[in-house]
Amino acid sequence: MTRYVIRSTSQSLFVVVLVSMLVFAIMRALPGDPVAALTGESVAGYDAKQVEELKASLGLDRPIPVQYGDWAWDAIRGDFGKSARNHLAVTGEIRSRLIASVQLGLVALVLGLIIGVAFGIIAALRQGSIIDTLVTLVAMSGIAVPTFVSSMLLIWVFTVELHWLPIGGFVNIWDDPALAAKRLAMPAGVLAMTIAAPIMRHTRSSLLEVLRYDYIRTARAKGLPGHSVVIRHALRNSLLPVVTVAGLRMAGLLEGSVIVESMFSVPGIGRLAVASISARDYPTLQAIVVVFAIITVAVNLLVDILYTLLDPTIEYS
Repeated sequence: MTRYVIRSTSQSLFVVVLVSMLVFAIMRALPGDPVAALTGESVAGYDAKQVEELKASLGLDRPIPVQYGDWAWDAIRGDFGKSARNHLAVTGEIRSRLIASVQLGLVALVLGLIIGVAFGIIAALRQGSIIDTLVTLVAMSGIAVPTFVSSMLLIWVFTVELHWLPIGGFVNIWDDPALAAKRLAMPAGVLAMTIAAPIMRHTRSSLLEVLRYDYIRTARAKGLPGHSVVIRHALRNSLLPVVTVAGLRMAGLLEGSVIVESMFSVPGIGRLAVASISARDYPTLQAIVVVFAIITVAVNLLVDILYTLLDPTIEYS
């Protein structure tokens, strides 16, 4: 297991490096003035000598591999440069925005897992009933409806019509838990549904398959209570495919947060990515993509490790 973790971690680091190289090359290949992209200032009005001096001060006169090496070395030390929008340190901006994104993501993840697994179990145990049909319809709707549509629907119902929830903003949970819950309710609900919907379907189908196994029939024949058979015997073995889906959706939270944070004015890293694209703030956008890549490969590695906890018979060579 230790060898597998070390090898997987090395592969994950290689993926992150590859992504950073690709993003760095794309940013340099985009049309436009590289000086303006890195500093937010146009070179209009500068003579040729001043432009060359400015590029030399930014290191843009050196070969691309050398520029990447300098940037990567600074990034390893936690320095992603300065934003072209406001000339603030990119690392500081990302760190401050991650506070909101992490809180939103954790609330959405917990809600999504609880709702998805619970209703998936109920649907499997009530196969063919009205409850099963309703759960299936909800799951299909959660998969099919885009996040921006469900966001607008929640805003219309709970803010415009009922006046129950504020339309957006963010408050730290430790500052005012009640207000934070109100402001996180709608964005976390939208993201939670993107997690819960596929988990409902996979929990239902996986549990139905496991419940047909011989050892489940044997457990029931021995007189074990129904809840004990489901929770202690069937559920654990049916969670392997659910863990895979949950891991993919955890990484998908980053993708969904870009839209949801913009819709609900949450000052998170997703909203920062949108602002960076609009302002052509390449240093910030480049750092955000690398951070997204690190989180994605870390989640995938965590899912692989969870497999062994759920099923000790799995061995990694």
